[in-house]
Amino acid sequence: MYLFAIQVITGTENRFINSSTKNNAEIGERLFYPRRKLSIRKNGITKEQLCPLFAGYVFFRNQESKLDTETINFIKKQDCFVRILKDTKNPLCLSPKDAELIHHFINGRGISDISTVYFDENNRIVVESGPLKGLEGKIVKVDRRKQRAKISLDLYNDKFLIDLGFKVISKV
Repeated sequence: MYLFAIQVITGTENRFINSSTKNNAEIGERLFYPRRKLSIRKNGITKEQLCPLFAGYVFFRNQESKLDTETINFIKKQDCFVRILKDTKNPLCLSPKDAELIHHFINGRGISDISTVYFDENNRIVVESGPLKGLEGKIVKVDRRKQRAKISLDLYNDKFLIDLGFKVISKV
């Protein structure tokens, strides 16, 4: 299975998928956007909220490493479409390494849960479970108050940062 990244207007990921599904159910069911659970504190009240993992991007599953012209034209006509990465005329699927990274986060359900962590005697973060497991070397910043870890990712040979939530447990 190959993955293609489609850029849409930020905040309209769900609208893009709904529009595509309404116009062509077969294509619509192959679209998804990974989400993450975050603890959001507002006015002293903390709530868990689902936010896009890659804001402004929707992923398309395809059996082949190339998209046919008919599929490209259909995607281009949908609400909120911006472009297909790398280039809309010649879309490039994600490398196997990048696709594996996407699947690492979504865990089969499309939602990246909150990781459980503790801090060792040197005040370094140690991940017990969750999507941060195995990515400890990519963590560039930890915000204990907001309970978020900023990690550096490479997709399409481009680096960018995303935040993932964690909850602290005491070391057993």
